[in-house]
Amino acid sequence: MPERGDLPEAAVLPAARHPAHALALEVLHRRTPIRAWSLIVTMFGDCISPRGGSIGVGSLQDMAGSLGLDAGVVRTALTRLAADGLIERIRVGRNSFASLSPAAEADTRRVAPQIYRFVERPWAGRWRLAFLAPAGDAIAAARAALVRQGFALVAPGLAMAPLGEDGRLYSGRLPEAGAVAWLDAAGPPAEAPLYAAGLWPLAGLAQAYGQFVADFSAVEAAVTDGPEPAGIEALAVRIAVVHEFRRLALRDPLLPADLLPADWPGRPARALAGRLYGRVLAAAEAWLDREAKSLDGALPPPDDRLARRFPPV
Repeated sequence: MPERGDLPEAAVLPAARHPAHALALEVLHRRTPIRAWSLIVTMFGDCISPRGGSIGVGSLQDMAGSLGLDAGVVRTALTRLAADGLIERIRVGRNSFASLSPAAEADTRRVAPQIYRFVERPWAGRWRLAFLAPAGDAIAAARAALVRQGFALVAPGLAMAPLGEDGRLYSGRLPEAGAVAWLDAAGPPAEAPLYAAGLWPLAGLAQAYGQFVADFSAVEAAVTDGPEPAGIEALAVRIAVVHEFRRLALRDPLLPADLLPADWPGRPARALAGRLYGRVLAAAEAWLDREAKSLDGALPPPDDRLARRFPPV
């Protein structure tokens, strides 16, 4: 039985006029049932957060409809997200509006660099070691937090991650975990790439990045070979790219090149996501300008975060 907010297998996908839109829908719906709540989180983080964070539910349903989610599925997903404290809803007359909760907005801003702005840079061979307290209820939460931040669990009470020269993690993530003591060390062994392959789940991630490249290279070719998608189809391609890349970027420990295979597919995947995102961005934003509604009418223009996404490398 589908989870709350999932799309039933029998759902009918929207007719796609542009081949890139059709291919993007195929990628999204390859995993059945699709998790509607997760796709809506992507829409809020990518499209709505830079424009004030609030949108009319009718506009959100139009966006979701271009991705194969019907109005009832969207309402169910919003109910789940509201129950989880991620979405706040208000009703004005006959119209309903949804916005990110303050906590969800803060989380959106926290993870955005991992998705949109990570750039490889030289690594000086320094490590941050995290020593977890030997007992207590907080240790499981601390361990999970460290893994989310890109640490590898070396032993039950020890985790490690590459450290940048600026004193932050190489990935740019901020190490935040309770019940932890920190120690910085230098001097990686010559066998560091072999250790990395054993400590971080790189093989599965590499396979997923390779699939992303295969899938969205076909979408990019469809954009390049004909007229570019316009209107809500461009918006659907944009959301599909970000949703699929976001799933991988948030799993990626974002290690230095010294610790990765020379043919690491995360690099071409990020470059492809950036190129395709840039190709459809203007048309997608034009649809949001013209069609999407907020509590005060049209959505406000995007803030400066949009211009800083996927910088050239």
